[in-house]
Parts: sequence; structure tokens; C-alpha cells
Amino acid sequence: MQIFVVRLRKKGQITIPSKIREALNLKENQKLLVLFDGSRIIIEVPKDIPKKYLEPDEDEVDFAILDRKLVSYYYGRKYG
Repeated sequence: MQIFVVRLRKKGQITIPSKIREALNLKENQKLLVLFDGSRIIIEVPKDIPKKYLEPDEDEVDFAILDRKLVSYYYGRKYG
């Protein structure tokens, strides 16, 4: 495991270090899952959510608080 120190910006933004972006082949505007367990923030590259579900409808909000265990349930119910 590698440890990086990042700075939280005024609008709540952080920069993912280039070594990580390159290793994970992350691209600008790519959607990532942000998980919060009460003491940690975990950022994951989604692998099991189809890309079409990551694009919000015009009336949907880009950001949501999701329980990791409910992600597949939520998308299954929403997009059946």
C-alpha cells in the first residue's frame, strides 16, 4: 500500500495523485464511487455498475450518498 497526502480544496475537492490516476487509467470526468464508513473515505473505480447507470438523467443529481451494499439493489430497482 502506498500513502499519499492530498489537500482538501475550498470546494471540497482533492486531486488524486498522478501515480494513482495512471495506474488506474483514470480519465477526466470519469465517475468514481465515494464510500464513507464513519471514519474513512474510500474512492473506488466502479467495475460492476454498467456505464449507462453512471450517467444521470437531466433531472437527477450527480452526487448521491449510497450504501455500498445497496448499489446493485438501487440500480436494479431503478433501471430493472
